Amino acid sequence: MGSSAITVSLPETYEPEDWHLYARCLNVGDTELFFKPSKERNAKRLCKECPVVEACLTAALREEDGYAYRYGVRGGLNPIERRNLERRRFLERRRG
Repeated sequence: MGSSAITVSLPETYEPEDWHLYARCLNVGDTELFFKPSKERNAKRLCKECPVVEACLTAALREEDGYAYRYGVRGGLNPIERRNLERRRFLERRRG
């Protein structure tokens, strides 16, 4: 990533279901950025600066629920990190 990064901010009339329209990755030409382990650090850096990273992570967890196979960086986390987060949340619900 260089000086070509686009800054995205949320409008005052932001609708949560439209989160993907404000994602920093929306116009990234290099989609391999999110799917190649060698590029994971750069993908996570982009996610860290994204105004809708939490909504993206929520959507990823919802869409992957029950699936054993997960792929790519979504919501700033790789598949293993998302699975671990889901496991921690599940255990917290069981205890709570």
